[in-house]
This record gives sequence, C-alpha cells and structure tokens, in this order.
Amino acid sequence: MSCTFRQFFGLPLIEDAPPDLAPVWGATRTAPGILFFAGRSFLWRLVRSRRVRTGLAGKNAAVVPAGGGARWQTRLACGCDIGKYSAFQGLIRLLSRAEEDQAAIFIVDSDPKAVRRIEENLRITFPGLRIVGRAAFTPAIATSVTTAIRKAEPRIVLIGCARKPVLRWMIGQYDQVGNALAIVASQAVDRMAGRRRGISPGDLLGAPLQLLVPLLLVGHRLVLIHRWKKLQA
Repeated sequence: MSCTFRQFFGLPLIEDAPPDLAPVWGATRTAPGILFFAGRSFLWRLVRSRRVRTGLAGKNAAVVPAGGGARWQTRLACGCDIGKYSAFQGLIRLLSRAEEDQAAIFIVDSDPKAVRRIEENLRITFPGLRIVGRAAFTPAIATSVTTAIRKAEPRIVLIGCARKPVLRWMIGQYDQVGNALAIVASQAVDRMAGRRRGISPGDLLGAPLQLLVPLLLVGHRLVLIHRWKKLQA
C-alpha cells in the first residue's frame, strides 16, 4: 500500500517541507492548532497512549516527523516516507517567516531558566518578533497560563517541553487560547536554551517495551491496508 492515509495513529502528518508547512501555518488563523516536531520518543508515546492520541485528535494537532528514527516509524506505520526533517532548522525557518510579519510569540517551558534563555536568544536572533509573554509552566498555574496566552493574542506559542503535565494542559485547555499556533519542538528548544536532558526514569522503564514498536507499527499498517481495501471495494 502506498501512502493512502497520511496519518500517524490518527494525527495528520505534515508532508510539506519547511518553511511552508502549508496545511498548518497561516498568517490569519481562525482556530488554535498544535504542531509537533516529533522525534522517535514522542511518536512512541502516541503509539502507547490512547489518551494522548484521542485528546490531541480533537485539538487540530499535526505531526512533523523529526529525525531518521521518526521517519522510519512513520514509514513502517503507514507507508508514508516523510522527512527526515531537522527539528531545529524547521523551527528556525518558521520563526524567520514569522519575523517577516513581525508576529507575536509567547514562550512556554517548564524550566524558568530555560524560559529566560529562550527569550534572550529570540531577541538576539529574531529581533523582529514581538515577544508578548512567557511562562514557566507548572500544573498549578495551568489556567493562568491559558488566560495569559488568550489575553496576549500571540500568533505562535513556542513550547519547549512535551512532558505529561504540558500535554494534559494542551489536551484540556489549549482550545481556549484563541487562534494561536502552538509549536512543540522540545529538541530544538533544548538547543536554543543550551539545555541537555538526561534519561528520565520513565524512559528507562519503557525501554523494554520499545522492542514491541516494530510489531505495533506493522499491525497498525495492516489495519490501514484493510481499511483502504474496504474503501476501494
């Protein structure tokens, strides 16, 4: 089967190479959206967590496979040879395009020091961007972050963390922020913030399960093939 269903476990795959990302990017938006520059670990999270998949499916979310591992996973799961995109270069191109329009941007990360470094780097590298707010996210202030973004009316919300609390916030509240596009690019933002992430306990516990990834992806593709044949019948 060729790439008939351009989705990864229910989330659309962006096929256009940056800087266009035409289906998602737009100077004038009529609804909020979420764009994930997704590496191998985030795609694996989509595979194993139905709650994340179904929650994001209703939030106008889409995936850009970032890196060779992500490209391999999407090709195995749905036959779509997309990528391999560089998360950092893709983000830089999107921000460059936003700077041309003097777009407003809001920064969200779970680390206060990272938030400050990201803001400093954006002001130096993209002086034409208007930074209209920033937040060091914790679950306790989730509602306040949502309100701050809605009042600031940014075009882009740059999110540097895709851990569970941030995902829960996006699933639960992001449709209340206005028409902003959230760009979730943790690897690229780590580089921008000069941050190195260690291996979390969750990653260690989940490592044995990753041996099942090829079987799960192939099984998903077989389901898509069956669905495609039914549509052709």
